[in-house]
Amino acid sequence: MDKGYGGNPARDSIESVAETQRDLHADLALCTAVPEVYYDEGGGYTASSLSDAATQFFEEAPVAWPHAIERAISAESEVNRLQMLLSDQEQAIITLRDRALSAGAHCFGLRQEVTYLRVGIAAAMTYPPGIIRAKLSRVLAEAIADE
Repeated sequence: MDKGYGGNPARDSIESVAETQRDLHADLALCTAVPEVYYDEGGGYTASSLSDAATQFFEEAPVAWPHAIERAISAESEVNRLQMLLSDQEQAIITLRDRALSAGAHCFGLRQEVTYLRVGIAAAMTYPPGIIRAKLSRVLAEAIADE
């Protein structure tokens, strides 16, 4: 598998690793093992002046760094997606909480109304039947008029 590196089998095997997943900790260790960059007059490095670690670094860097950056970009994208999902879920929880509070207040109002009606019924039970019938007729007439 020649990727334009002159058929260098070590470079080709590096490329196949990068296509799957690189060990970023090993790449970082390799980067920190290179104390400085060695340049020749032409602006490049000379293999004869490089340590083994530096040579390995310069051979792997063109594959390792793009791969690391792609993984970082992917990770950032996933973090953003999860943050948006979390924000949506937080908003849904707030909405449900507000609805529950509103329903609780409504239930409290209904409980007060039921208590008021029970007191009224208990009081009405002490009246003679004719008075109860007259009061109920008046309440029903008012309710129909309100509709």
